[in-house]
Amino acid sequence: MARTSSLALSIALALTGFATGPASGRIAAGEIDGAAVPIVDSRRLPVMRRAPRDLIGTLTVAGAAAVNWPVDLYAAASSGATRLATTTSDGDGAFRFRRSPDWGPALLYIVARKGPAGRMLALVGTDAELPSRIVVNELTTIASVWAAAQFLDGDAISGNDVGLRSAAGNVPNLVDLSNGGLGAVVQNMLNGTRTSTLATFNTLASILSTCLSDGCPVFFELATPSGESPPSTTIEAFGNVARNPWNHVDEIFALRPPANTDFPQKYPAFLPTLLWPPTGWTLALVYGEGGFQAPGGISIDRHGNVWTNNNFMPGSQSVLFAPGDPRVVGYTGIGVTKLAPNGAPLSPRTGFVGGGTFGGAFGVAIDKHDHVWIGNFAGNSVSELGADGAPVSPSSVPEYGPGGGWRTDPPLAAPQSIIFDERGDLWVTNLQGNTVTQLIEGNPMHTRTYGGSRCANKFASPWGLASDGQGRVWVTNFASNSVSMIDPAAATAEPHCPTANFDLLDDGLLSQPEGVAVDSQGNVWVAKLEADAVALLPAATDFAPVVEFDGDGSIDGPWGIAVDGADNVWAANFWGRRLINLCGMSGNCPAGRRPGDPISPSGEGGGYGGNGGLQSVTAVKIDQAGNVWVANNFEDSTVCLLGAGIPPAGGPTTVPLERRQVRCGGNGVVQFLGIAAPTQGPVVGPAGPPD
Repeated sequence: MARTSSLALSIALALTGFATGPASGRIAAGEIDGAAVPIVDSRRLPVMRRAPRDLIGTLTVAGAAAVNWPVDLYAAASSGATRLATTTSDGDGAFRFRRSPDWGPALLYIVARKGPAGRMLALVGTDAELPSRIVVNELTTIASVWAAAQFLDGDAISGNDVGLRSAAGNVPNLVDLSNGGLGAVVQNMLNGTRTSTLATFNTLASILSTCLSDGCPVFFELATPSGESPPSTTIEAFGNVARNPWNHVDEIFALRPPANTDFPQKYPAFLPTLLWPPTGWTLALVYGEGGFQAPGGISIDRHGNVWTNNNFMPGSQSVLFAPGDPRVVGYTGIGVTKLAPNGAPLSPRTGFVGGGTFGGAFGVAIDKHDHVWIGNFAGNSVSELGADGAPVSPSSVPEYGPGGGWRTDPPLAAPQSIIFDERGDLWVTNLQGNTVTQLIEGNPMHTRTYGGSRCANKFASPWGLASDGQGRVWVTNFASNSVSMIDPAAATAEPHCPTANFDLLDDGLLSQPEGVAVDSQGNVWVAKLEADAVALLPAATDFAPVVEFDGDGSIDGPWGIAVDGADNVWAANFWGRRLINLCGMSGNCPAGRRPGDPISPSGEGGGYGGNGGLQSVTAVKIDQAGNVWVANNFEDSTVCLLGAGIPPAGGPTTVPLERRQVRCGGNGVVQFLGIAAPTQGPVVGPAGPPD
């Protein structure tokens, strides 16, 4: 689709801120979940409760019982993995672990063994979360490997507590542990019928099934990253694929059992499977509940919860740009969405409404009290919500209006991005004021404004924000090819001005730099929307000369940008609808990659498409489990940018079908399971691994 003019784009962007698995196995006759014992409640009425359950399960391969396999029960923790018990599956594939107080609150997982290399896995969660029955099979293995990919060392699982619990919570989205079939999320409307995630999941499980039945030396070879030792088990091999989804994609795809009607006995163990190779072996899930409508920004809190704001009011027929028709601004963004680490909605269907949220843009930030702050582009204010979504800042009267939130003097002017720095100060870019506001310790009554006509270094539609761990704040200038640096310690006198401006490369057009992120070494990474490039300002040489990368042609309209816990870079392609991964400056890259080289598939159409779940994307953030979250901002940019169901005054409508109007705003967020190095949440200062 052709792009809009630069003017229209600037105006528009400124406003945004069934298949079945195998049957479950049988449990030996006479087994019970636990003895029923009488207890007395506070009213002295007898009730019946069950004693703590044993862990009872069945092993299956290609739907048939896996007999005489050793089965180990482990506890995962930050200090390492501990084996709690061992048993062997019987003639029906059944096994049982007698419950022990040693389990405690530990995160439990099961490893089933066949010979020296065959392994299956099920990450089952804490004792309190155990299902009454469990089936361990190829689907539980693939789901557990992808969810816990960043915590696997061979067959062992260990890592930070928040990330481990997030990983365990994501497994049921892919597989129903109680019967070994498909999970609810992977086969719901947003995923099962609109993405290829289900077919990708089944394809990987079918390859594993072949490995367990017939062996797979070729797969082990393909699953070995260059320069690394070959894997010794199927868990380790698939873990390599999960962490390196770009590696040998076509060759691994060729190992799948084909669904050939001439040889039904050789069908894949799980259907449907992919008909064509994917761009990468990612498993991505779309979440659309909790009040989404064109999410702009994302932040991850310290518990792994995901927060995002709305450019539009949920359910409205909104557009961004329709010349001559003021009615299109009638449904400016209201509401804030909160998701649990597994994507379950924690906010209502309208989002959290209140606190003056009005016209959210790109700004979502979380303070040290777990309060969430939103920049109100249309309301010229910032909103503060508690961790439970309850408003802290004043609400608008009426609620759907521009009069609420915290206000400053001088006033905010179309806030675009907001961040907290290490001191606890809130920073806000005023897109239409060419200034940046500092709310000291988040206090709207104690502010400092940077920029203005008296400054030698000026802002030009300041957009993105990042802090660098040395007290400095970095600002992208949307209306010029430049990035500004603020050092508050050097700007104590009036006028408060940017300390320095750094010109980006002249691309022959207004490159519109937007997102900015800082890595652990202090290097500054910038997404240049119209230049189709990511710029690097290297700290070691005082941020010059600037170097730019195009992902070998895979970068197409980058908007949001993030650095993961290993210092590698992730960018969200707004126009290309792809997620891009670039090699960072710390050397934590695949063999042969240099800083700025693409790790994700290169070339036009490269990167990862979320199994077809990505739309026009803005923000990108990484959580404590290494999941990458991306905001679907536009669904149909033609509807958003070029017209409304109500025709402009004196002109025809450019969108003839009224029902298309709800397709302007993007549909939810997309979670890529386990493909990045785990990152602390929220990001304050440079990104880094979780504590």
